[in-house]
Amino acid sequence: MTRQDAKRLATMVVLLGFFVIMLDTTIVNVSLAHIGKDLHGTTASLQWVVDAYTLSFAALLLSAGTACDRLGSGRIYLFGLIFFALFSIACALSPSMEILISARVLQGVGAAMVVPSSLALISEMYSDHKERAKIIGLWGAAGGIAAALGPIIGGVLVSTTGWRAAFWVNVPIIAVLAILTISFIPRRVPQASKSFDVLGQTTSIISLSLLTYLVITWGERGWNTAQLPALLVVLLCMGLFLILEWKNPTPMLPLTLFKTQ
Repeated sequence: MTRQDAKRLATMVVLLGFFVIMLDTTIVNVSLAHIGKDLHGTTASLQWVVDAYTLSFAALLLSAGTACDRLGSGRIYLFGLIFFALFSIACALSPSMEILISARVLQGVGAAMVVPSSLALISEMYSDHKERAKIIGLWGAAGGIAAALGPIIGGVLVSTTGWRAAFWVNVPIIAVLAILTISFIPRRVPQASKSFDVLGQTTSIISLSLLTYLVITWGERGWNTAQLPALLVVLLCMGLFLILEWKNPTPMLPLTLFKTQ
């Protein structure tokens, strides 16, 4: 196999990994009725089956990017794939709503590792700007196609096999991707100088978690004054997060772009 063929294969591995992660943002939606019937879930708990994944996914994206700088994109990508597969199995075997929601949270952690590392790997593999832009366009298209195909694939799996198949389907695909990652994804020396923004990450997780909780409970029970303390904590944490990011010399968000020179 030539170096160009190996590079194309590595690119395919990166794109497919991102495709599988994005597929799981929508594939479960059509399974909710069957999950609720099988595990006796309430409307709120079924919302958490979807939101627990996207919440941990979104909340940890920034820190996962920092981890790529410190530990290497290839390592984070491989570890994210394995983590995602393990908790896909946990989701498929879940005997209760509580365990399923917990497994979905941890599945989202794996997804958060795969997405920034996949984009970083593309940047590392393609130094030519035009070629890199083309591959990033394919990367974005893969995510869009996955989000659109999720309900269709989920519907087919649920109607033929059952809702647990929506999680089992991830495992053999990721097993192959993990082997190909070890074989063909190039390794890069990590930049250990960049540190984790612990306070910023903590405040962002609290903000997103409480905001999701408020939206779900608001939809289920309507607004009441008992939710006011949680709303105040969300606003406080969001404000603190922005202040910390503004003052941090290596922030998770590029707020320095808005500072006056």
